[in-house]
Amino acid sequence: MSWTALVPLKHRIERKSRLAGSMAADARALLSECMFDHVIGVLGTTPAIRRIVLLSPAAPENWPHDWIRDERRGLNAELAAFQSAERASDLLIIHADLPLLARADVEALLDAAVRTGTAIAPDRHDRGTNALACRAGMVVEPRFGPDSFALHRRSVPEGAIIRREGLALDVDTPEDLELVEAAPRWRIPGGDR
Repeated sequence: MSWTALVPLKHRIERKSRLAGSMAADARALLSECMFDHVIGVLGTTPAIRRIVLLSPAAPENWPHDWIRDERRGLNAELAAFQSAERASDLLIIHADLPLLARADVEALLDAAVRTGTAIAPDRHDRGTNALACRAGMVVEPRFGPDSFALHRRSVPEGAIIRREGLALDVDTPEDLELVEAAPRWRIPGGDR
């Protein structure tokens, strides 16, 4: 089994804007880059992932994987366009702000998708979707944004639901940061918050 992993990443100045009240801009940028590097590193050590693709307005310097330009049509439109072009590929869409992600988390999600055709990883509140895995030929309309977990679940009721800490804990709020800081597997990069 070989999967394509698509990782959306906003422009540097747009990342983690909801933390602006509790974290300085430089610290937010560093946090975002560290989480992104971590997610890419985990994907790179997962044998089932044969290709990593970044969806972003610009590719980072010395980016070693594939890159497609975010044309600013909105995340769901960008993802749908990629999904349509890659219909023959097993596709994992995964967010870049999962600091506790481990290879076992990715493997659990992909294994579940192999069994059921699709697998959804909700956030820890069961509101958002942090990762979505679809076998080749499965058409799942991307519905990322508010209440995306319920929307994805409605779209593919037969899909597996994978709840694992590494997939569930994304960083959007100061409370999320506190939970990550308390985890022994991760240290938030320095900088004033």
